[in-house]
Amino acid sequence: MQIVLAVVVARGLGAGGTGAFFEAVALFTILSNFGELGADTGLVKILPQYGALSRNQDLVKVVQIALWPVIIFGIGLGAATWLLAPELTSVLSHAQNGAQVESYLRTFAPFIPLGAVTTVVLAGTRGMGNMVPFVLIQNVFLPAIRPVVMATALYLGLGTVAVALGWAAPVAAAFVLGMLFLLRLVLRARNAGSRFSAADGRDIASEFWRFAGPRALAAVFGITITWLDILLVGAFLHSTRQAGIYAAVSRLSVLGASALSAVGMAIAPQVSELATLGNKRQAQSLFQVGTWWLMAITWPGYIALAAFAPFLLQVYGHKFTAGSVALVVLCLAQLFNLGTGNVTIVLLMMGKSSWNMINAAVCLTVNIGLNVLLIPRLGITGSAIAWAASIVCNNLAALLEVNYLLRIRPFGRGYWVVVAASVICFGMTGLIIRQIVGTTLVGFSLFILVSVPPYVAVLWRLRGMLGLSAFRKSAIHH
Repeated sequence: MQIVLAVVVARGLGAGGTGAFFEAVALFTILSNFGELGADTGLVKILPQYGALSRNQDLVKVVQIALWPVIIFGIGLGAATWLLAPELTSVLSHAQNGAQVESYLRTFAPFIPLGAVTTVVLAGTRGMGNMVPFVLIQNVFLPAIRPVVMATALYLGLGTVAVALGWAAPVAAAFVLGMLFLLRLVLRARNAGSRFSAADGRDIASEFWRFAGPRALAAVFGITITWLDILLVGAFLHSTRQAGIYAAVSRLSVLGASALSAVGMAIAPQVSELATLGNKRQAQSLFQVGTWWLMAITWPGYIALAAFAPFLLQVYGHKFTAGSVALVVLCLAQLFNLGTGNVTIVLLMMGKSSWNMINAAVCLTVNIGLNVLLIPRLGITGSAIAWAASIVCNNLAALLEVNYLLRIRPFGRGYWVVVAASVICFGMTGLIIRQIVGTTLVGFSLFILVSVPPYVAVLWRLRGMLGLSAFRKSAIHH
């Protein structure tokens, strides 16, 4: 549905309008993530930790301690965005589509605190060991309703405010639904009783924010790396059209990151609980198998995107094929990103939020420096190289820390099976077919027909080693 949304925007607004929209979305996302103050990761870490220690009476206090600073700080960010919208627009758009950018920013501004607190609330439901609320709200409701509402607004010609509301307004409904789910889960756990009476609120707050504080900075650095390049492309190239092409390419390149996020959200509370109980071996196994599954699902897709980039980018329109080289660069970076699995989640759930903050700060510096250096020379391809370098930098640092300092091995024997199967079945086959047939519909169709069957056969043959039988057991259990 993220791709559907990007297609709706690209087809409805054109390259320039797409750039204006995603520049505003980029700024909204950075500010909203900043407004979370690291409380989302804090809840995912602390709630299962308290559950493992039978401190159920403290759960409500933890949620209150997490939410109120986010609400207050988010309101301040929203107000500042509203007041400074003209100045922000002049920096981002250089008079190109300036009225659109300013309209988007002012429409998004009231939803910044809602976006921040909704993310924290849904993180709390995951911390309580339940993935259903997050999936229903964040992965189904929001992605499904946004393209429909925005497409309707574009079809009826209702203007930029209606388009912006189509993207932002569903966050309000998501907040209400998320709060209902979280309150139900927390109150049920508290009423179940525990061996300990409630602790002092100041002690809980100190413990919570000592962990969440460094994570807040790391999260801001991370989300800035993800979205800043769109803003810098518009600023350095003085073109919302180029920003629009790059935005479409970059959104396509992060499609597999949804799978990374999904697995990370599922294993994070478990890793936190296992770390609390001192069961590092089981945490390592969870991390390794999750990485194998991620790669098995996503590596073929990214190899296909890289091999047939000019053909696949036509879904946005013919003008967007100018981003083919940038897409190939980002696909290669995402192969590395997914090949290291949820290494950052493991680092965080082992309590090393300060390490994560340092990694993210270094990578943001690399990202900004390379963007400033390469965008004026290479355009959107330079921005793609800068983002790719920061992805490799961040994941490599976390991988080395987890492997050598925490003694949690990242790979395992199933890792190399997935690597070999993906590279041979999709990489080599894709290059051969592209060379002979070309990046056409016929070539892509032939590529799928030739690559998929042997790949599926290998995974099925080695399903025991890869732990894939767990899917069948889960289905039978449910």
